[in-house]
Formats: sequence, structure tokens, C-alpha cells
Amino acid sequence: MKNRFWKKAISILCASACLLSSAPVTALADGEFGGSLSVGGISTLLEEFFAKEDKKEDDVKEFVEKHGNSKDISCDNVAISKVEDYVNVRSGPSTEHEVIGKIFDQCAATILSTTTEEDGDWYHVISGNCDGYIKAEFFATGEEAREYAMQTGNMYMKLIEDGVNVREEPNLDCEVVTVLYEGATATVTGEEDGFVAIVTKDGEEGYIKKEFVKLFIDCDTAMTLEEEQAMLEEMARLAREEQERLEREWREEQERLAREEAERLAREEAERIERERREAEEAAARYAAYIWGLRQTVVDYCYSKLGCAYIWGAEGPNAFDCSGLVKCAYEQIGVYLYHQSGSQGQEGAYRSVSQAEPGDILWRSGHVGIYIGDGLCIHAANENVGVIISSVWDCDWVCARSLIG
Repeated sequence: MKNRFWKKAISILCASACLLSSAPVTALADGEFGGSLSVGGISTLLEEFFAKEDKKEDDVKEFVEKHGNSKDISCDNVAISKVEDYVNVRSGPSTEHEVIGKIFDQCAATILSTTTEEDGDWYHVISGNCDGYIKAEFFATGEEAREYAMQTGNMYMKLIEDGVNVREEPNLDCEVVTVLYEGATATVTGEEDGFVAIVTKDGEEGYIKKEFVKLFIDCDTAMTLEEEQAMLEEMARLAREEQERLEREWREEQERLAREEAERLAREEAERIERERREAEEAAARYAAYIWGLRQTVVDYCYSKLGCAYIWGAEGPNAFDCSGLVKCAYEQIGVYLYHQSGSQGQEGAYRSVSQAEPGDILWRSGHVGIYIGDGLCIHAANENVGVIISSVWDCDWVCARSLIG
């Protein structure tokens, strides 16, 4: 019972027909929070607020506590409204009198008197803060009111004894479902053979002896026009706050998405730069290895010809002159040179002797050789010694020529 009101308030307010119509609708009362909610001309924002699953429950409870007017009413001499939507409470017993409030379905009222008019009986009632007149046809009274309260879930019991068994059937010979203690409350769904049928807060169903309980009806009451206006203003405020919250969350979400997108792009750009750097390094390493392989091929060929005879104009395979050895060494890597030292001394890029790398051509007027590293060179020196290794500084080389890389 204690949590029924605010849940039903949300359920009723979620109905778009109610929210978008000009006719108010009520939510049922709850004993803990106590309230009566009506809706009239509330914007779509309000519908969205109460329809959201993640609405702030505390906001709704606070609203209900502030604007509710639920009453726990004795079952004696009670009248409960039975209306499709709501009816007006008027200052006198006719439709010509001023409207002072509204009463909704399943609201309780105390009947002060009955007046018979041409259009039927009118009750003079007090319901909540409303003291006015309503046509009798809109109320259930007496036993009908009790039955209607049970049908609509507005009838409750409060235990006046301690440690009372709740049984499966309306007799003392059946199984015990649970035990309730003094002050416990439960919804009453019927009466049978001196027992009342109940549903506990935990959802357990059973029967309890009627003599151990006090029955009461927990209902909403009517609402004055001032109360309705205050409630509508409060609901509009809640709707504005909810809309502001939704807009704020939307902006925050857009900012978050923008940050994530910027971070993603920056990350991808950094990854691209790093990938290209690695690829460039790998390409440079492969190229360096390729160039080194070419140079080594030239050097290895020259090593393989050490000791061969020097014959002017020879191009191997077992005798060479200086330019013939260089020509044949470079043919191993697909570079074709003239068999003439002066021409070979003009090939490729100029380097000083100290900058020479293995495989470079070393040149001085009338003579060429191949630098093999560590300050040494291989050349077809002369007819006396043939192809030999010498120190570059003993050969008076003028420059080096780089044809590779």
C-alpha cells in the first residue's frame, strides 16, 4: 500500500491521452506519501518526464508528498466516487453554481447532507479541502462503497493483534502462509466466512480472521482549483527541470562523442605517422642492405682476382689492366663502364679519398682501382705485381667516384 500511489501516479501520467487533453486525471492515493494528481494541458515535456524509465524517483515522491491529499477513512459511512474521468465540485446543488474543485475516480468524501433537485439528488460533501456539492449518481455508498474499494485495491486492513497467522484458505485447519504482527497492513481483496482475503506487501496471498483487523479505505480526496493549479505549476516545473536535464545530458553526450572522435582521429594520425616512420626506416634499411650488397659484390669480385696478371687492355678472366678490372667488377652488378681509366674517373659522384666507401672507384691520372675498406684498395698495379691490395695512401689517389647508392 505504501508504495502504490507514486507508482500509479507515474503510470497514469504516462498516458499520452491524459497528458495532451485539457481534462485532468487523477492518480490514486498512497498512505505513505498521500496525494492526488490531476493533469490538464500538460506539455509533451511532462509526458516524457514521467514516461522515462530513469526518472528520479525521489522527485516524484517529493511532488506527491507536497501536493497529495490522501486520507485513511473508516469503512463506516464512506462514499467513494465512481467517475469516468472527473466531475466538478460546485458551490451549490446545480450545474449553474460555480466550480470550486474537482473529484476524480476512487476518491473518498464525507456526505454532510442530501438535496433533491429537478435533475436528481445532490450530495453536500467534504472531500479534502473541498466543501461543496456533487450529484449523488457519481458516488458509491454503504456496502457498494466497500465492495468498490476492494475491487479497486483501496481497501486495507491494519492488524490490531500480535502474531496472527495468515492461512491459505478461510479456515483454521489449513496451512499457514506467514505470520503478521501488530500494526502490519495489507490490501484487502474480499471477505469470506469471518475472514478477510489479503495481499501482503511482499505479494503473499492468504486469509486472516476479521476479528484481528481494523478495515479502512485509503483513498484520494477532491482537489480545489487552487490546489490543481499549484500542482500543474509544480508539474510544469518538474517538466522544465527534466527538459533541462535531458538537454544538459544531450550536450554532455555530444561533447563526449566529439572528444572521443577527436581522440580517435588524433590516435589514428599518430598511428599513421608511426606506421609511415617504421615503413620508411624499414625501406631505408632494405635499401641500405641492397646497396651494401652491391658494393660487397664489387669488392668480392676484386678479391677473387687477386694475383691475376697485369696485361694492358685485358678484361679477364685471368688477366687485367687497371680499368679492365674495374670494368669487370662493375659488370657483376649490371653497371657497364668504358674500358678507359679517364672515363671511369668521371663516372658517378665525386668523393674525397677519405670519404670513399667499399666498392667506390679510386682515380688518379692514368690509373684506377677499387676501395675495399679499412684504407685499402685492390688494383691491377703493373706487369710486375699484377692484381694486388695496397694502402690507398701509397697509391696517390686523387679522388673517389661513387656509382652505387
